[in-house]
Amino acid sequence: MRRIGNFIVFGILSFSCGSFLSPSSANDETVATTKTIAVETVKVKPTGRGSAMSVAKTLEISKKIDSLVEKQLLEKELSPNAPASDEIFVRRIYLDVIGRIPTQKETVEFLRDPSKKKRQHLIDKLLDSEGFVSHQFNFIADLLRIKSRLRNIPGGPYVDFVKESIRENKPYDEFVRELLSSEGYYAERGNGALGYYLRDYGMPEDNMSNTVRVFLGTRLECAQCHDHPFDVWTQRDYFEMVAFTGGVLMRLTPPIEGANDLRQMARKGEIDESTRRNLQNILRPLGYGVQGTGTGVARLPDDYQADNGKPDEIVTAKTMFEKKGLVIPELPKMNAKNKRRKKNNRGQVNGAKHVDSRLAYAEWMTAADNPRFTTVIANRMWKRAMGVGLIEPVDIITEETKASNPELMNFLSEQMVDMNFDLKQFLRTVYNSKTYQREACISDAEEPTEYTFRGPLLRRMSGEQIWDSLMTMTVDNIDNRTGGDSNRAYGMDVHTMYDKTSKMSADEILDLAKLDRKEVAKMFRSTDAKEQLRQETEFKRSYAKYTKKVNALKAQQKKAQKQRNWDRLRELRDELQALMKKRPRQNGKYSRGLVRASELPSPAPAGHLAREFGQSDREQIENSNKEPAVTQVLNLMNGFVSKYVSTNPNSPLMAGIERAKETSDKVDSVFLTILNRYPTEQEKSIWLNDTSSDGRILAQDLIWTLVNNSEFLFVQ
Repeated sequence: MRRIGNFIVFGILSFSCGSFLSPSSANDETVATTKTIAVETVKVKPTGRGSAMSVAKTLEISKKIDSLVEKQLLEKELSPNAPASDEIFVRRIYLDVIGRIPTQKETVEFLRDPSKKKRQHLIDKLLDSEGFVSHQFNFIADLLRIKSRLRNIPGGPYVDFVKESIRENKPYDEFVRELLSSEGYYAERGNGALGYYLRDYGMPEDNMSNTVRVFLGTRLECAQCHDHPFDVWTQRDYFEMVAFTGGVLMRLTPPIEGANDLRQMARKGEIDESTRRNLQNILRPLGYGVQGTGTGVARLPDDYQADNGKPDEIVTAKTMFEKKGLVIPELPKMNAKNKRRKKNNRGQVNGAKHVDSRLAYAEWMTAADNPRFTTVIANRMWKRAMGVGLIEPVDIITEETKASNPELMNFLSEQMVDMNFDLKQFLRTVYNSKTYQREACISDAEEPTEYTFRGPLLRRMSGEQIWDSLMTMTVDNIDNRTGGDSNRAYGMDVHTMYDKTSKMSADEILDLAKLDRKEVAKMFRSTDAKEQLRQETEFKRSYAKYTKKVNALKAQQKKAQKQRNWDRLRELRDELQALMKKRPRQNGKYSRGLVRASELPSPAPAGHLAREFGQSDREQIENSNKEPAVTQVLNLMNGFVSKYVSTNPNSPLMAGIERAKETSDKVDSVFLTILNRYPTEQEKSIWLNDTSSDGRILAQDLIWTLVNNSEFLFVQ
């Protein structure tokens, strides 16, 4: 405990603007890089629609960002922070771009790289990596409340749509338009965007409120019941926005001949219970989707009391800012058939014709000349890189809201449009700025609404970053491991179900439903699901054999210990250590559990380490948190690290320690893997002075100490 206690004194977070205690390798090279990169003229690889931009242009924008930040600092008689060292930068850029710490190899390669442009090149490499897809998905999943289960159907198609959109660097405006205008059957391949509406199944008002909050930075939900108390929006404004999605259906007739006849037979008891359940399991996931382009009309509530409308009055769609209609609704003639049915129809208007109001809504929302849409995403991306937005909070923007640096906010919004909403290119310009590459400030230095960006905000890792960083120490090639097929419903792949059943007659479906449930599931497994099952079965068999051998050796150890046969005990320990090095690992494409957070169920199960450290439950928009808790400490101290990292000879961390011959090199290896820096002379001296333990035990103590140290948990 003396050694651990002493180390914590040296490793503790320093509450001042600047960095943690670390070797001062900083950095004439950093300054040189900043001075010389502006002359580069090679073109950056195109990454999206109209996003090709020369390096010179990228760095010109980065330089403009710096000038606008420094202009404000000069006005406030403040100085920017010093440039961050390479050791700080490499850890920060990995965490910010791909959501995990770099491996020891990645750290050393960067630190030893003599190139003056190595930061610029590393930024490009990370932005084009699969790790960026993983980290960006976590951000969007938190924003859009993406879950692995959407009512009675799998969220996999929605998850896959979002990941593939990030992977192909789909422009943000195009991505949002697809979400808002999607139509069709959810189980049909290529329709994953429908998950956006199905996430709020049966709640069109809530869906509209969420849309406005996420994409326009305004909280409109208060106006659902009354005029907004703190903004200009009225209750009528609210329902005029809801009208854009009027008439949309989400529970559709399954795309099977005679589906309605089959349902009627089941209701009349003409189908036995077992067949009925199988039939329900087959038809239910196929019947979800979105139908209707929007009628452009909705009803005011039956308890509406404001002077600008009447209860049950039909209102037509109008935009919330300009009060534009966008479409011309075709109102139905009021008669007994289209009167409102309060329980089933809510605010819908029976008989209204679809006039593409939802498509017009999507176009208006994402238009380049919609300043709120552009400002909100530019501000969110700036916050993603810097830790705090130019406008805070990011989703409570009113007419009185002012950015902490208005000129910079306007410039970033203009660049977002000029880049055709290429988020990757936008982030590239921010990451290449001197402002981003400076030492960090703690959160108490300035109020968020007045933050002057002397450097990025010092912040704790998210739950996903902590989990993914631990995974980096636990398994190899973590960015390319997948959690498997997430499109399954009742053990079956919904895409395969759709492809096969849509070609079947009602009689064929009924015959299929009479089969055993396991047979049905087997028939509808995708190729990926079959391969995943094969790998899992093979792994379970080999792991069971391994566990049996381990337990036998441990039993012999207990016997030798009782007999005080120390020579035999040492032999058994060596045998056990050798056996553990051969522990079966899931080296294939698929894996369960030891994968990145983006490959886990969304959200991770309750009690999972990522959840303990604040991962969102996906029930509310941006519902993640970074608050400390006792359970977090217990989870790190007594849980994951000791079980999977420090006692696992196959983990990349322990393998690196094993390769180091000298105890001094072992200490370096642990520091480089966990904190991505070399130890200071004082830190190294503390650990090397303890000669009572062998190198392996010393390394395990050091691992435990560093992982539970605040320096590991923060992005500095």
